Amino acid sequence: MFSEDFERIFNSIFRMIDEIENAIERRIRRIGKAAFTTFKRPYMYGLSISFTPEGYPVIRRFGNVKLPVSESNIRTPYYETAIDEKEGILTVLVEMPGVSKEEIKVSSTENLLSISADGKLRRYSIDIDLPYDIDPSTAKASYNNGILEVKFKLKSIPKPKGFEIKID
Repeated sequence: MFSEDFERIFNSIFRMIDEIENAIERRIRRIGKAAFTTFKRPYMYGLSISFTPEGYPVIRRFGNVKLPVSESNIRTPYYETAIDEKEGILTVLVEMPGVSKEEIKVSSTENLLSISADGKLRRYSIDIDLPYDIDPSTAKASYNNGILEVKFKLKSIPKPKGFEIKID
């Protein structure tokens, strides 16, 4: 009993690590060649954290990269993704209270979901890297009580990676 629970927990952890690894690889591929043609010189950016004699932290930015100035009234909404492996469905839930359905714009590629809303009281914007490749033409969206729900069919159902190891 304990070994089955232990194995299930570790398989779950390894599956999450694989999902994160795949998302990073997709992002690197997306940046890909554009990064090499866009950047003509080395760029550097970082933070330096030190403490005053009184114990207060002092955070300083350094480098030659200018950060884009974002509009302070545009919010990044909270979101959550869920995968139904049996049905091959990816569901994305996004909290966007204070806007109407007509004020929300949603677009998608195979691995990126872009959402923005320009309401009278609130504005939202977010680009969500999807954990798996989806078919954008199968998208179905609904908005109810401040929650946007977007569902996609997966291009392929994820299979857990791993091999059985025989014990001698």
